[in-house]
Amino acid sequence: MARSGYSWGMNGFNHAPRFWTLTIAMTVFVGGCETHSSVSNDPVTALSDQELTKNDRRRAIEIIVTQMDDGTISVDEGREALKKYAWRRSEPNVIRIDAITALLESDPADTSRMLALMLPTETDWEVIEIISDLAAEGSWTEMAPALVRSWSRPVVEPTDANRPERAALDALFPDETVEATVYRVFSTPQEDRFFGDRARMDAWALLQRIDTDGSQSRALLVSDTSSADGDALLEDLLAGANDLMIVPRTSEQLDWLRTMRKAENAEFWTAAAAAINTLNDQQLEGFAIRHVVGVYWATVNEPSWIHASREELLSRLDAELESRKHHQRTDGYVDFNGDQRETLSAWRDRLSWGDAVLLLIAARAVEDPNMAIDFFEQTARDQGDTTTEYGGVIDSVGNGFVAILYPPRPTQRINDTRFVASPEMLEAGAISLFHYHFHVQKSRNSQYAGPGHGDLEYADRFGRSCIVLTTISNNTLNADYYQPGGARIDLGEISRPR
Repeated sequence: MARSGYSWGMNGFNHAPRFWTLTIAMTVFVGGCETHSSVSNDPVTALSDQELTKNDRRRAIEIIVTQMDDGTISVDEGREALKKYAWRRSEPNVIRIDAITALLESDPADTSRMLALMLPTETDWEVIEIISDLAAEGSWTEMAPALVRSWSRPVVEPTDANRPERAALDALFPDETVEATVYRVFSTPQEDRFFGDRARMDAWALLQRIDTDGSQSRALLVSDTSSADGDALLEDLLAGANDLMIVPRTSEQLDWLRTMRKAENAEFWTAAAAAINTLNDQQLEGFAIRHVVGVYWATVNEPSWIHASREELLSRLDAELESRKHHQRTDGYVDFNGDQRETLSAWRDRLSWGDAVLLLIAARAVEDPNMAIDFFEQTARDQGDTTTEYGGVIDSVGNGFVAILYPPRPTQRINDTRFVASPEMLEAGAISLFHYHFHVQKSRNSQYAGPGHGDLEYADRFGRSCIVLTTISNNTLNADYYQPGGARIDLGEISRPR
């Protein structure tokens, strides 16, 4: 199988020496080879003739260039023929590259615009590298959005550090970090309404991928002195970075931030921002969007927690969980790369101060008698519906909690082992504490007592702290907390209320 597809690494062709220059050099066939007569008579038609040899078709490109120069064919006709084959991915690379070379010779400006359109969807690594090299050599700074969009497509190989698009951006903007370049593509809307918006979202996704902890993204946001007037997306991000000290890491988290900032949540936003701005550097380490609701709850219900250290909170949690009965998930545990344990001791070193706050709230919520009533009623509903798993959001009510069920829409029901959050649930749960769902397909389901891989991917995408409830018996559920990054901690049993 040829290693030319986008899914392959950069070892599909030889990197060095670079054969590419902006000077055309149409040495396309070996001296002494005979050219098919149709090539000389009608090179435009010959170029599309799949029966001709590769060298004959390359010779057709050379003749098209000559005929555009001497007026035998119009420049427009010749360029349209060449563009067709530059774009066509089913053609051999050598023909596509010859066509690009010829196009550059006749009109570099128009060709650079064409390459900017090609690059974001191009799948051949050799062509991607050539376009990236051309952008760098030609100082095509206007190619930055196309380079960012192309680079935003994740692949196994090459690594982000070795992507040709990154090398081109480094060369085009040597006086700033590549993260700053990507941010500028995001923060500067393009005139093209469709592709401009697409470039922005691709730029944000790429920035979050290369900025592994979000710190550079936040620094770029808070240092952005340009006006965001009228740019609602940028205004929301700036508000999140400045008021709540957070940067959404995925498109789903960005949607969460924007919903959280709606007018109906203004009171919550103001109170949460005030509380967050009292936190110290240690408390803000690893601070994420999910922690905002935890800080708000603690400020209202347990203000002493706001002044406690991470170790003090985790010691309190350890005492809370010690006497509870726990159930370790066994199904698929060997696939968790040694991180299969669901204990506080296993994850303690990887939990932030904000995580400790949320875990304490979760431990208290699953002990609430009203929550037990909600959970067992909803378990019965879930067991009576084999088209989907059930789930919803956990909110605080007074000094207690409530589990609000949001069954998936009919079109989102995949099977009885999948829960899909509905748009209504995501909208209503903007300032909720947790997402939750059930593993209750059988009355004795303890082998699934804990999140699976799909559940952990959900937490990563949505940025949520979650709880999964599993039937241990007809009268017992087990609750497990999990969050982005894979931490999962057994919160203990919940008994059916008498």
